[in-house]
Amino acid sequence: MGTTAALVEPVGVIAPNNGHYVFAGPAATVTTTVEHPRVSGMASAPLGLAPGSPLQYADVGMCFQPPGGEVTNFYGSNFSVHAFTTTRADYATAATVVLAPGSYQVGMCVRNNGASPIQNNNYVSGFVQVTS
Repeated sequence: MGTTAALVEPVGVIAPNNGHYVFAGPAATVTTTVEHPRVSGMASAPLGLAPGSPLQYADVGMCFQPPGGEVTNFYGSNFSVHAFTTTRADYATAATVVLAPGSYQVGMCVRNNGASPIQNNNYVSGFVQVTS
């Protein structure tokens, strides 16, 4: 038996040219054990650029963060690149990973590769689950 946590809150402004993943909305705190090492999650969020911003690209996925560590995509360098415009669009992600026993922050994440902030945002909705 595992545990499930909800991801439901507004997504704040995602800074431009960051070079690092940040959580899009809240991250759930989950704990993995030897018996329950698998973390799976699904989430979606309407995201967009401010009026007048040019087309740009960002990487979207599910990420984890150990205490004091970096926000890391579940699939490392195998991420999805998406086009972003001023029209708010729904971006969805789902992934699963086996993590060492410990406590992690887990949620939907974005790495903004463009010059404009991603700020025409709404609520993220989804879940994270720890299983064997």
